[in-house]
Amino acid sequence: MSGEYPVVAAIDFGTHGSGFAWTVVSEDDREASQRRILFQDRWPGSEGLVYPKNLSALLLGQDANTLAWGFDARREWRELGINGERDGQEYISAFKMALTPERYGGAAVPGLGTVNADSPRRARPLIVAYLREIHRLALDDIMKSGYQPEHVRWCLTVPAIWDDEQQDFMRKAAAEAGLPEDGDQLLLAIEPEAAALHCQVHLAGVVGAECKRLGVTAGSRFIVVDCGGGTVDITAHRADAGPDGTVRLREITTPLGGRLGSEYINRSFVTDVLTERLGAPTIALVRERAEHLLFDLVDQWEAWKVAAQVDIDPVSGAPRFKRRANFRLPSELYDMLDDETKRRLAEYPGGGPHRIVVDAAEVARLFDEVIDEILRLVDKQLERVRLAGGRALGAEQLLLVGGMARSNYLRHRLALHLSDRAEVISPVDAAVAVLFGAVHFAYDPSVIRARKARYTYGCETYMPFEKDVDPDDKRVDTVKGLRCKDRFSVFVTRNEEVEVDRVVGHTFFPVTPDQSSITFALYRTRDQAPRYVDDPHCKRIGEVEIDISGSLRLPFEERSVLLRMRFGDTHVKVEAVDPATQRTMATTVRFDSAY
Repeated sequence: MSGEYPVVAAIDFGTHGSGFAWTVVSEDDREASQRRILFQDRWPGSEGLVYPKNLSALLLGQDANTLAWGFDARREWRELGINGERDGQEYISAFKMALTPERYGGAAVPGLGTVNADSPRRARPLIVAYLREIHRLALDDIMKSGYQPEHVRWCLTVPAIWDDEQQDFMRKAAAEAGLPEDGDQLLLAIEPEAAALHCQVHLAGVVGAECKRLGVTAGSRFIVVDCGGGTVDITAHRADAGPDGTVRLREITTPLGGRLGSEYINRSFVTDVLTERLGAPTIALVRERAEHLLFDLVDQWEAWKVAAQVDIDPVSGAPRFKRRANFRLPSELYDMLDDETKRRLAEYPGGGPHRIVVDAAEVARLFDEVIDEILRLVDKQLERVRLAGGRALGAEQLLLVGGMARSNYLRHRLALHLSDRAEVISPVDAAVAVLFGAVHFAYDPSVIRARKARYTYGCETYMPFEKDVDPDDKRVDTVKGLRCKDRFSVFVTRNEEVEVDRVVGHTFFPVTPDQSSITFALYRTRDQAPRYVDDPHCKRIGEVEIDISGSLRLPFEERSVLLRMRFGDTHVKVEAVDPATQRTMATTVRFDSAY
């Protein structure tokens, strides 16, 4: 459980939307299924929309200060545009994606607005500003019940495929935004893992079998497909029974993912449908002079997309949209069109002078551009699960969560594609599965039992020189004989299963008798058995220095340093210990300057 913290709270920071939730730690809430989780579902500027997430957007002033955030930012930006009162203000959304410029492949989804957050460096102040606002709001809500900031353990969600750099960035950004710096008071929750914890507590329905409901139980294995606004993350887990009988999750394979969220369907709606109907010059003019009109159309599309119903083709079993999509064209935008464009709109089947129509087949094509790639990644993860754990006795289980999981078309395409290979399961409240699961994780982090190492981790050291194996330029003559420099001392290997908080320790010795300190350079690589730290795929991720001057009184051969790495958490912890003095030093990790 959360120990000395009487309150646990989670912030689910997403590409399209973000929310917070919290609960009190008490005997009444010990049982997860009985836990009362408090959250907000009405946000300023949302115009009556009831939804557990605010919009991930900011309105910035001339000096880059935050004028508004969330739905309120979009509302004020639109009003400024309508009234012609914009004077140096800037609007930005979807800036979370800038943290992974190369991680997912493909271009980042462009949010509506004037700020182009196309790199981690440019996204950092935006993320800090947004986290500051949502943290302030969440803390105000908690403090109304009489609790103080020091009473709260926080949990911040991160995508499964994020690297050490992005996770470290989020910790630093969160601390800059006012959240705790202490690693025990601020946890990171892997988003699909959190969703699985939620489904462990609440049964989920099987797509295509209306009366069948399943949950995560001891002995089961399952894949989690988390479809959010900007990314899709796919993880695989096995559920084990803990010592107290509760279910603990163990990761089976490393995650897969891509830039495949619902925002990319929205982008295609603008770049393909609207551009084809209205013309590229008109879209460019609207972006420049009246972007609120584009907001109106995208809002109409988003509302239709979420509520769109499908039926099943009786022959192929494939889902298809029941009806075409109709969108009202704002008069102000219609007046910006040339005569030829107006004529084409009027002659379009089912269209009219103030209406844009997208037939069901065209809608399906927009969805399929994203869904086809999701299916490919699901197939790949299923094969990896089979290779790691053997064939399942029956159908595999696939948990579908995230905001995009509300799409009936996605749910049924997955179910058809997997057929008898897997049952597609989705909770009724798929949009809050990650958020609520993060609260459960903060309440009891031990529910995650083991993870797969993303990399081979180790440190640089000297090892005995092997003639005809090691190159001569790495040979070093020491008082202990010939040594090979730049050797990679492995602590854990990529894809190795590591229990949470597993500690691996190696003992090292000074090279020279007068050596008063030892600096360990830390490395990672995707290679299974690296030999040298300067191999092509190795990356230096930090260092830790230990003062051993207190052991100089000992005979040279008795001096040593114990280097320990702690694995299985969302980040690797490193410390060096001098056994002679018990002096301990923790690591200082220096990640890429882009973060």
